[in-house]
Amino acid sequence: MDQEQKNKEKRKNVDLTTQEWLQFFFFPTSSGSNFFPTKDHNDHEFERFKKFGFDKKQKQARYAQICGFIFYFMVFVIVVKLIDTYLIV
Repeated sequence: MDQEQKNKEKRKNVDLTTQEWLQFFFFPTSSGSNFFPTKDHNDHEFERFKKFGFDKKQKQARYAQICGFIFYFMVFVIVVKLIDTYLIV
């Protein structure tokens, strides 16, 4: 096995760094709009992961995004419940 193949195999099994994981968790959606159709950082990272063969990073990034959606949904539910509880007259 030559050095290039060894590097490809290592790339497939590299974990996300803590900073990357938190980025996908706290910003799970694209930030582009219809007026400014720009790709956000997460989309560029997914393209890079695919281009360079970071399979494990792709899976972990999707998992972090799902966790981020669940987190924001739970925050929304809690805020609505608190508003409902304390603002009913």
